[in-house]
Amino acid sequence: MNEFIGAASNNANDSPNGRLTAMETSPECQLVMDRISTLRPLNVAGLRRSSIFLFTALSLLATSGSSLLAQLPHAQISYLYPPGGKQGTEVQVTVGGVNLDEGRTLVFSHPKIVCEPIAGQSTKYKLKIGADVPLGAHEVWFVGRFGMSNPRSF
Repeated sequence: MNEFIGAASNNANDSPNGRLTAMETSPECQLVMDRISTLRPLNVAGLRRSSIFLFTALSLLATSGSSLLAQLPHAQISYLYPPGGKQGTEVQVTVGGVNLDEGRTLVFSHPKIVCEPIAGQSTKYKLKIGADVPLGAHEVWFVGRFGMSNPRSF
């Protein structure tokens, strides 16, 4: 170990016996020692700051990346008026809500409730309720420009 420390030293006073060894005086060794002495010490505080900055920047990109994407609005039914109808009748209903653009039809959970859009009005529909439709609440969905809406009871 002492021989290694003495060999790595470029000062004769640092050698264990006070003399430079043949390896220490070789031109290759001097070139390496000169290169080592010109290296700056690692700035750990700066490295920590830059890694914290990089981590923060990547975290912000990862979490806000989804909000940067353009997304279409979602159709949402708030109300349906009148909220129901009798078996075997026709009812005109008005749908209200958010993003109900270019309404095409209403879809019901029971196949015997049939919808016909009223021309020129995207939120008014004529419903034909079959005579054999069971009593109770049935789900209805609005279908329009932005796809299918949330279900609503009818």
